[in-house]
Amino acid sequence: MTTRRTRRRVAPLGPGTRLPRVLTIAPAVPTVAPDPSGLGAEYRFSVPVLRVRDVRATAEWYRENLGFTAGTFPDRAPHDFAILGRDSVQLLVRRSDEPGWRGSVAHSGWDLYIWVDGADFDQLEAAAKRARAIVRPRRTMGAHIVEIEVRDPDGYVICIGGPVRVAVMQA
Repeated sequence: MTTRRTRRRVAPLGPGTRLPRVLTIAPAVPTVAPDPSGLGAEYRFSVPVLRVRDVRATAEWYRENLGFTAGTFPDRAPHDFAILGRDSVQLLVRRSDEPGWRGSVAHSGWDLYIWVDGADFDQLEAAAKRARAIVRPRRTMGAHIVEIEVRDPDGYVICIGGPVRVAVMQA
């Protein structure tokens, strides 16, 4: 009797899939804690606000390179701010005319970390190369996480990370 081994691709890890406990990176798990304010408030989520030179140009960059949609306010330019969204990630961008507040080309660390499930990091890296946005090329971190760092048009460094896609041997 002969045993035949075949290789099959496993679908990317989906929502709810857990990595080994030590390596799990995910939104904070809601905890029940006493409310010291006595207001009965429940904090649901936080949305980063990025100051940008040109709201329209920034919204377009996030749409073209990362697939975000945008709602700009007011509807006609010049826009004061925009709500950018994709899946369960939201960013707010606000127009700022303050001189010298951003734009350093030196790598000073991450401004945002976005976790994605099921990303094709080859395709993501190719898009970032076309946009000349790569700060750090794709790199596998340990056995379970892959990351890439990109710079948006306002100088913010975004680290995009996700689970490594794996192929398993099936007997």
